[in-house]
Amino acid sequence: MVITRKQIDALWEMATPDSSLRDPNEFRKDFAGAWIRRDQFGSRSPLGWTASRIKPIIKGGTDDMENLMPCHWRNKMMKGANYPEFQSVVSSIGRVNITLVKSWKAG
Repeated sequence: MVITRKQIDALWEMATPDSSLRDPNEFRKDFAGAWIRRDQFGSRSPLGWTASRIKPIIKGGTDDMENLMPCHWRNKMMKGANYPEFQSVVSSIGRVNITLVKSWKAG
């Protein structure tokens, strides 16, 4: 999937800010509560993130923005092509990311 700068900006806006703990212009959380850093898009760093399809292409999903979400890269790897039920592996406590496996159901 090729992502444009405009799409990266739109994905960033979808991520959850927590201004009580970190500057939301620089840090936000993905769907599982994992901290991501704006300048780490496409990186496999501790705060790296990417775009993930909610519904995978192989299950009828598209690359439309409505089907994309910002995702810590480890959560994307754990999610894989699983849908509608999937798991994440990174969440956070306070300002720190932790390993925590959670189950999810899209819908």
